[in-house]
Amino acid sequence: MHWHKWIQRMHCVAGLILVTVLAGCGRNQVKVYQLANDSNSPSSPPTDTTPAASSQNGNSTAQPQLQWTLPEGWAQVSPGDMSIASFKVQGQNNAE
Repeated sequence: MHWHKWIQRMHCVAGLILVTVLAGCGRNQVKVYQLANDSNSPSSPPTDTTPAASSQNGNSTAQPQLQWTLPEGWAQVSPGDMSIASFKVQGQNNAE
């Protein structure tokens, strides 16, 4: 009777392995799709109108004029390429 349960379990394990193998068949193939161009789309890509793109293209676009009051211990520093404003904050023991 002990062998009978063991054989049943082995059948279940073999069945689970078979189902797992069959479920994964054909999934490692690369599929390539080619689509026709949409006749309504423009032939050139759209122009980027963000302020960063305008300054790179030679067009000077006015940056937004923001105003703020700095908290004590904060100092304004020059902004980076992708920001409008940057700040430096002094921490304990002059840590920044």
